[in-house]
Amino acid sequence: MKMNKKLIVPFLSTIIGLSIAGGLGGAFAWYQFNSTVTTAFIGQSVADTGLLQIGYMDSSSDMHWGKEYVLADTNLIPVTFGQLNTDGSLRSTAYGYPEAGKQSGSDYTSGWTPIQQGKGFYQYDIYLRALKADSQATGDASQQINPGYKLVEKDVYISNLVLEGVDDNTNGTLITNAMRLHLDVKDGTKTLVSNKAVTNLALSGQLDLDGNGLVDTYDVMPWESGYGDPVMYGITGETQTTKAISDVVETPDPTTGLYPSTATAKKICTTKTGAEMVKITVTVWLEGWALLKNKADSDDLSAVWNPAMNSGMKVHAGIVFDAGRNLIG
Repeated sequence: MKMNKKLIVPFLSTIIGLSIAGGLGGAFAWYQFNSTVTTAFIGQSVADTGLLQIGYMDSSSDMHWGKEYVLADTNLIPVTFGQLNTDGSLRSTAYGYPEAGKQSGSDYTSGWTPIQQGKGFYQYDIYLRALKADSQATGDASQQINPGYKLVEKDVYISNLVLEGVDDNTNGTLITNAMRLHLDVKDGTKTLVSNKAVTNLALSGQLDLDGNGLVDTYDVMPWESGYGDPVMYGITGETQTTKAISDVVETPDPTTGLYPSTATAKKICTTKTGAEMVKITVTVWLEGWALLKNKADSDDLSAVWNPAMNSGMKVHAGIVFDAGRNLIG
């Protein structure tokens, strides 16, 4: 049978056309689709952290390190160390219990009682150190440093300081005004702090210690030289100037936890990496020359305190040392 070419060509063309159409249709019919995804991370653990520790020695000279050092209740009486030394340190002896008419006028050795630490004021040593996590550090048993930590240098500030009379304003008393705290950083800063700044408080003056309503006179016989002359207690010309709490406290940035570069002036110390830690001697006392109210119905101030108003008052003294979050890194 002779095929009609006019029929064959369209037929073949139709088959080829269907084939091509089928192929193109398959490519566009499968829309893109995927139901799972994968992510991966390759890294290692890093201990990027640090510790600021406070230390103290017990009666056996054993060192203890931790987060705080709290002292037992201690009775305080009015005492004075006199004027600070030229380097800002305290004199070695505190004096109290001035006796009427006994002051020699040149020092505290006549008519005053030397007061021992813990018998009227409190003085103690603390130590500060900073530790940084380091996986390669083997530790140091002699310094009570565990493996994985090493000593580092970090700037330390005071982020909170409290000097307060808990019973203030009872009968109008303001024992807070007499509180003093002295920080003596070994080979470093010496700072005397009171609740509010005090400028040139006189550490001498005439007093009525015998309670007769008159200023005291020298305790001599009527025929002796000086009889009837008023006594000038303390050392004439000596004064005391303190910093306010606000002058020494610096708080880190609340968002970053870092101390600003402008805080350097308030830096207390920088921790060390050697065997010797930073040593700070803390002294707390009630300054006897501070002027307090001694009559509930009067605003007059006096260096002669009224026990009915100023005795038995509980006081708080606390310090928070802070290296900020820059302790890390």
